[in-house]
Amino acid sequence: MRKLLIYALAMAALMAPSMSLAQSSRSTGVADDAIPGSPARGAAFAAKQCASCHAITSDGVSPRSDAPPFGEVAKKYADYRLDWELEAIASVGHYAMPAKAMTAIQIADVTAYLRTLYDKPRDDHRRR
Repeated sequence: MRKLLIYALAMAALMAPSMSLAQSSRSTGVADDAIPGSPARGAAFAAKQCASCHAITSDGVSPRSDAPPFGEVAKKYADYRLDWELEAIASVGHYAMPAKAMTAIQIADVTAYLRTLYDKPRDDHRRR
């Protein structure tokens, strides 16, 4: 009996992190990004590498008219894996934007920063 209890507790402990990740994904409606990033480092990277073309705040106007402001990007990708889009940009670019070399950590950091720029409206019509 004691071995069974220990086994059950061990299984519960192993499953708890995956259950909390699944719940966090469901609560936001967005799949969790691959690597947790630092919004502060993401903002610093954006200021150095992106601000010459993009507005990097939630409400700015981009220096280049064909470069969307980060606030618009954050809103557009609120329900999508933004890190995947940034991986593609790092590899092949995006429309008129040339490829921009980024490490996995830099992608995670920029993703985390962009996630701070848009508060997705809550669905108030959900059952409580």
